Amino acid sequence: MIERIISGGQTGADSGGMIAATELGITILGFMPQGFRTEAGPRPEYAALGLVEDSSYAYQPRTIKNVQMSSGVVLFGNTRSAGSRLTAQTAISLGKPLISNPSTDALRAWIEQHEITVLMIAGNRESVNPGIGERVRAIVVEALTTPAGRATVGNPS
Repeated sequence: MIERIISGGQTGADSGGMIAATELGITILGFMPQGFRTEAGPRPEYAALGLVEDSSYAYQPRTIKNVQMSSGVVLFGNTRSAGSRLTAQTAISLGKPLISNPSTDALRAWIEQHEITVLMIAGNRESVNPGIGERVRAIVVEALTTPAGRATVGNPS
């Protein structure tokens, strides 16, 4: 049962994960670079969603902190990009479950298998992988919703 989604706030995969979390009523957490930096400019409004401004302007420190807070990491897009490599290497070094470019069913099964409760969603930015944000949103929403349409997120009653 996913209780929180971790995002770095960047355009693309990160934003797709945040939109999915919002649609599903899942708490969003995560660090963003100083100034709430994204490739599309500063996004201080993301603080209202649960993101926190990191003390560093660089992307790497927030990536490491976000992986540390998660119980599992899903990567979307080109996993050979510098940011995706850092995310994967950090997850592996910390012993965090990691999956890359899963289908909806594979993501759902992986979450259940590893009992993921705090999911970090990461991957390429929109400028290098146009449309990735919407693809991530669709996969995550579908994976976290049962075939019968009942959400599988939040705290069990």
